[in-house]
Amino acid sequence: LSPPPLPVARSLSRLGQAISLARRRRHLTQQDLAERIGTSANTVRRMEAGHHGTAWVHFARALQVFGE
Repeated sequence: LSPPPLPVARSLSRLGQAISLARRRRHLTQQDLAERIGTSANTVRRMEAGHHGTAWVHFARALQVFGE
C-alpha cells in the first residue's frame, strides 16, 4: 500500500485524533469502541493513528456510535 498524498494523510490523522478524543470523552476504551463497531481493538488503534489502510466502514461506524 503506497502512502497517500500529504493532504490526505493529514486529514486521516485529524479524523483519527477526533475519533480518539470523542471516545475518551465518553469514557470508552479502544476495546469498548471496537466491540460497538464490530472490529478489533487493533483496528481502532490504527484508525485513531490515521492509518491509511483502515477501511472507511470502520470510520463510518465509529461516527455513528458518536451520533455523527
